[in-house]
Amino acid sequence: MCFGNSQVEIRITAVDYSVETFTFNDGQKYVDFDRRKVEMEISAPLVTTFVGAPPVPGEPEEETSRIQETQIADTSRYYGIQPMSANITAGDLTVKAKS
Repeated sequence: MCFGNSQVEIRITAVDYSVETFTFNDGQKYVDFDRRKVEMEISAPLVTTFVGAPPVPGEPEEETSRIQETQIADTSRYYGIQPMSANITAGDLTVKAKS
C-alpha cells in the first residue's frame, strides 16, 4: 500500500465496507454526500502514523493511497531462528545475528 511517496507493506486479513452519508459546509450551505467507508483488518500493528483527509464532495484532486495486490510466499513457515547480536528498531535496514 502506498501513502504519498512512502510505501508500506501490510497484510490485510479481512475487509468490510459500508456506505456512509457525510455533511460538508461549503461556506454557504450544507451538502450531504455518500462515500464508501472501507474497514480493513491487518495482521500486525502499524509502526507509522498515517494522517487521513476528511471526506469532501466531488472527486479527489489527487490520489491519497494506492492498494497493490501481491501474492506472498508461505509466510507461516519458519526455517530457522537466530537471536540478534544487537538491538533492532523499526526502520532498520540491516540486522545482525549471532551466527
